[in-house]
Amino acid sequence: MQVLQQKNLSGVVTIPKEHLERDGVLEDGEFPDEQNLVVDRVGRQQYLVRMVEGGDVPDLEEAEVVQRVAAKLILSGGWCSGNKPKARSEEAKQDCNFE
Repeated sequence: MQVLQQKNLSGVVTIPKEHLERDGVLEDGEFPDEQNLVVDRVGRQQYLVRMVEGGDVPDLEEAEVVQRVAAKLILSGGWCSGNKPKARSEEAKQDCNFE
């Protein structure tokens, strides 16, 4: 578990070195001279940190983890057409055209 630290007026958290090694971020065990990252707030107290290559920030929807979760929801029937979450209420059933 990491600890949230304060630096200037921002919160800072570290990425364990073994994770960076496993993902091939380190060069011969050393940190690269420059590695850009983007932090997306995806929900209350939930953040997604992505490394950016070439200066282009890909859309959040292109992130592997986002696609994996979306596919899981679709395959499990957790979403109906129109991207509305399924619910058990009669109103939600009508919105999703359930019978």
